[in-house]
Amino acid sequence: MKITIKSLATAFTLVGLSLFVVSCDTAVEDAADDAAENMRDAGEAKADAAEDKADAIRDGAEKKADAIEEKATDATEETAEKSAEATRDAAEKTADKVEDGADATRDAAENAADKLEEAAKDQ
Repeated sequence: MKITIKSLATAFTLVGLSLFVVSCDTAVEDAADDAAENMRDAGEAKADAAEDKADAIRDGAEKKADAIEEKATDATEETAEKSAEATRDAAEKTADKVEDGADATRDAAENAADKLEEAAKDQ
């Protein structure tokens, strides 16, 4: 049997095509991948917005606490410091809860996207 350039080229072409066909995703998988990516993006955007809200809560509380401290006189300084610290602490607790929600949103979007991709692969 004589091996020619043409027969080698044909063999490589057939091998390449078979690998291409095996590696191609179905239309359902492609659509699921796109939908999963959109889910992840939406979850990330929502989580980012929540983290921005947490930052705003902290910033607002810091300004309020600073204003309390600035208004204090020598006679009210101790009370003002306690009030300012309480303001900061309350805001920090609220901001932490908002950030926990952001983490949960991000995780939920990732889990839902993963399930969608797995379901598409099973079909």
